[in-house]
Amino acid sequence: MTRTGKASRWVGATLLALTILTGAALAYDPDPSTPRAEIPAEYTWDWTHVFPNVEAWEAELSAVEALVPELATYENRLGESATCLRGRAEGRGLSNRMAHLWAYTQLRLDVELSNADNQMMQGKVGFLWQRFGASISYMEPELLSLPSETVLGFLDQKEELKVYDWYIRNIMRMKEHTLSKEAERILSQTARCAAPPPRCRQLRDIDLSFPTSSTKTAP
Repeated sequence: MTRTGKASRWVGATLLALTILTGAALAYDPDPSTPRAEIPAEYTWDWTHVFPNVEAWEAELSAVEALVPELATYENRLGESATCLRGRAEGRGLSNRMAHLWAYTQLRLDVELSNADNQMMQGKVGFLWQRFGASISYMEPELLSLPSETVLGFLDQKEELKVYDWYIRNIMRMKEHTLSKEAERILSQTARCAAPPPRCRQLRDIDLSFPTSSTKTAP
């Protein structure tokens, strides 16, 4: 058999395989009302790249919960450049980890808003965000209570702080518009009062079946 003949057979076999696979894929007719647990795995979102399973998510949640209170230990010590660095680094690190936790719950909720387990998971992260906000509420007011030249001097003294250059300079720019530590702490705790709007949206957007309606002028 010539080289051209072999190539033609290979192309033909490939096209046949693609046709079979395409036909199998089209054989599944998705139904929006089908519970996610009953949908074939190959047609569902794969969120294992965020966390491999719920147990891994729970373990990370517990680890972050244990670290949040430690952020309060930097209060009244941000005037020390090394402490300022550690406080900001740990705060940013925990914020990134909580965003990771939140993303996992949001992916799960987006496909099935009525799932009570998914709602509970996101509620846990939401409450943790509130605790985190209360724990770091002193940071910006305390930095603003320091002389600007002292805070900005940290950027020159500590190479590791340069990653926060824009953040720190932006804080100092808002100096005259920021509340005291006590007021900021109270304000951060009002986040718990923000629960009703998300719950309202959840009830509005949840997967409910509505009957067909009609008016006098249109079906």
